[in-house]
Amino acid sequence: MEIEIFETNGDSIIKILNPLSNESACINASVGGTLISLKLKEADELHELIAIPYHQKYLLHENPFYPSGLLMPWVNRVRNGNYSFLGKNYQLPINETNLGNAIHGFMAHMPFEIIQQSKNESDASFTLKYIYDGRFIGYPFAFEAYLTYSLDTMGNFNFTMACKNTGD
Repeated sequence: MEIEIFETNGDSIIKILNPLSNESACINASVGGTLISLKLKEADELHELIAIPYHQKYLLHENPFYPSGLLMPWVNRVRNGNYSFLGKNYQLPINETNLGNAIHGFMAHMPFEIIQQSKNESDASFTLKYIYDGRFIGYPFAFEAYLTYSLDTMGNFNFTMACKNTGD
């Protein structure tokens, strides 16, 4: 198994590759730890299971459709961008202006750093980390996010996400 780290268009790309089967996973660490390509075999045929829509038209950090994006710390929509937590009201920025909602959190475009990688003959994995300090408007709750990607020689791809509350 192999792990390749390279730059393209100013972004840090990490590729896990099984050189025997050509199965692979590519992740853009610079733009939300986004899975940008996943190629796995079925019945000895390699299939591209993940491909970014509109990649010819938009750079990943500009793509308005959040393809394969990390929707965190909230998914979907917060109506009017307003919510209450522990008796306090918060107002998020509206980024779905036509419907007046805050959508998909703010992590989809954040830069992650690689903090761990390992590989051997049967599998390869790496972990990305992002430290959020609570500065996003309407979301003052600090945390650390960890994304772990792995691929093994049996064609098993795994993604794990963990968050650690670092606030009060």
